[in-house]
Amino acid sequence: MCSILIRILLNNQGTVVGRYALGGVVHGFIYQNGQYISLDVPGAAATYPQGINDSGEVVGEMYDSNFNPHGFSYSTGVFKMIDFPGGLFTPRSMESTTAGYLLAFMATPLTSRLMATT
Repeated sequence: MCSILIRILLNNQGTVVGRYALGGVVHGFIYQNGQYISLDVPGAAATYPQGINDSGEVVGEMYDSNFNPHGFSYSTGVFKMIDFPGGLFTPRSMESTTAGYLLAFMATPLTSRLMATT
């Protein structure tokens, strides 16, 4: 049983991503065609999906075993880690566009900026 549902996001195809807390651990999920799929980055202490595009690519933030934040993308069963050089708390917020760009808000010790990558 889920202790608390934290966030839900929806794309134009009706696929839902979200996260929930269970036993003090945050997990991600995908809900598509009436089925739930667990979305936990391997080795992560917590997984925070933050967006899904119409192609089904999920982007988000995960925390490693030392609780350091890292960005990730997930598509067709494959996780890809995303860390922008020089960024602290990278990325704090991510979106995936239909054109395949990943947009992330990144913070450094002196500034914050919007970054894009493919």
